[in-house]
Amino acid sequence: MADRLAISALKDKSIQFVLTAFDDQRRVRRFLSKRNCALCLGVITFLITSTPVVLGVLIAVSTTEKSILEACSSYDGQHYREIAVASYSYDPAKPSNIAFFPAYPLLVRLFRVAISWSAISFLLVVPNLCLLASFVLLFKYLRARNGALKYCDDDPSKETECVGFNSAQLIAVLAFGLFPTSFFYRMAYSESIFLLGSIVTLLAIAQKRCVVLVALCAGFTTATRPVGIALLLPVLLYLWQLAPSWQRFFLRACWVAPLALWGLLAYMAFQWLEFGDPLAFAKTQSHWLIGSNKYHDEKWLSLLAFEPIWRVYDSSYPGYWEKIGPPNVFWNLQFANPLLYVSIFALVIVGIVRGWLNRFEVSFSIGVLLIPYVTRAAEMCFASHGRFAAVAFPAYIVAGKLIASWPNYLKIIIGLLFAALLCLYTVCFAGGNGFF
Repeated sequence: MADRLAISALKDKSIQFVLTAFDDQRRVRRFLSKRNCALCLGVITFLITSTPVVLGVLIAVSTTEKSILEACSSYDGQHYREIAVASYSYDPAKPSNIAFFPAYPLLVRLFRVAISWSAISFLLVVPNLCLLASFVLLFKYLRARNGALKYCDDDPSKETECVGFNSAQLIAVLAFGLFPTSFFYRMAYSESIFLLGSIVTLLAIAQKRCVVLVALCAGFTTATRPVGIALLLPVLLYLWQLAPSWQRFFLRACWVAPLALWGLLAYMAFQWLEFGDPLAFAKTQSHWLIGSNKYHDEKWLSLLAFEPIWRVYDSSYPGYWEKIGPPNVFWNLQFANPLLYVSIFALVIVGIVRGWLNRFEVSFSIGVLLIPYVTRAAEMCFASHGRFAAVAFPAYIVAGKLIASWPNYLKIIIGLLFAALLCLYTVCFAGGNGFF
């Protein structure tokens, strides 16, 4: 009798466990299918795509005497650290840290006021927090630009639709996080802050927010990097879309345009008060170059002939890839810079031709790609342009649509290749081997 009671109790517990597990599964799916979907997917993709970077940093640290914090704050990170700890300096006769925009070091200072950590710690914490937020908001943006999908709580064959994203969108976010130069998002650089501001601005446009809010978001982004002014055109296009007439558009543009540039204008005002020159950040760029000035005398002809791109592979050029970094093509980012830049530009063109990108995404992407090309390609012999191109995030939307139709084995190969390059370039950067 006791055995029968025990067996009966065991059956009841088993049934209750199954029912509870089934109910928990429904709750999880319901949880994911609503507001928290973007948050969960954003955190997961952030962790997955950061793995190659973490591995690369650990490899570099194991072969050098640097700490992890020092390895991740090399090159431009040293200038940001100087600004965050001390302040700006400007000498018209030599390179000065006034070339680096203030949003990033100001955020570091704000964090240091709240928490008594070292500046170098927050130089990494701030970009990675901004990158995590960028992943989450990118998922939200993909949903907003395409319209919310219908959710499904009962059909297990439609799990992708249940979380509100299709395979093309998921691939787009993975491409965003695994692009070979995306390791800069996790380092002591301002790219992730710029990305966050750009995504927030285009998300506000996609959600049809107040034009003042859109302009304020764009204005903050102009204080992160010089290419922040690329957001001015999307803001004006949005204003044009809302204006009932062209007269009202021009009247509103007179105050919306300065509002969309408030970060840059505030930085110029600071330079005017501190150094007597509101354009000091632009003038000091003449000292940040590769090679002698003779290669930049005929700049416009050089740009029209795309000389900075193809001459990276010319051994007589100051920016020849073997002169900047290790001789191995797989480790040399200068070798890859033209390839990465052109690939992003090609994706944007495909998005325009096929109608996959809207007018706001196109104007932003073209601006982000052309501004550094016109202003710095000749002077820098195309160095760092793979990094500059990586922030044109609408290109990854096009990549997602293209790759989604490919065979699964090909998707895996491409993902592994990008992860391997991401790890290799991280090793080079953290080890101080190359020009970044």
